[in-house]
Amino acid sequence: MVNKANLQIAKLVPKSDQYGGLLVTPSETVETDGSQLIRVSVCATQEPEDFDPFMLPRAAALDAAKTGALSVHNTHEARGLARDYPDWKRVIPDEGDATLVVSFNARTLARVLAAAADFCRTTEGSKMPVVTLRFYGPNSALRIDIEGDEQEFTGVVMPCRLPAKNL
Repeated sequence: MVNKANLQIAKLVPKSDQYGGLLVTPSETVETDGSQLIRVSVCATQEPEDFDPFMLPRAAALDAAKTGALSVHNTHEARGLARDYPDWKRVIPDEGDATLVVSFNARTLARVLAAAADFCRTTEGSKMPVVTLRFYGPNSALRIDIEGDEQEFTGVVMPCRLPAKNL
């Protein structure tokens, strides 16, 4: 289902997105550009029987995120496109198969990753900066390194001391 929170991922849909926007199902909203994927699930007590998954174009999703209103015209136009969306469920690894699980404060991690993104945008040179994540264990810091042509970025985020849900 659609709500203001899960429409926020529309910001990540590229303007030239080949998949057309967000995939909306009764229980989740999905965004992908082929190199990354974000899925936001919605806890629904009862899924509607007559709900057909549909594609929500980027512009309509951004508008709905701002206004809180979803245009029936935009969703009606896009319903048939949902069948062309890639099989995104194959891309998400099963969480039970993880070999290392580390929990981080989401806001702290987001701030460091935002600084890393800013570094990547301002790094001059011909090569695309590559981000390397180094995990040293479940109770150790995450190290984030980016090498630019003439600069390097290192960020460190300490793990949460509380166990993550579902571990």
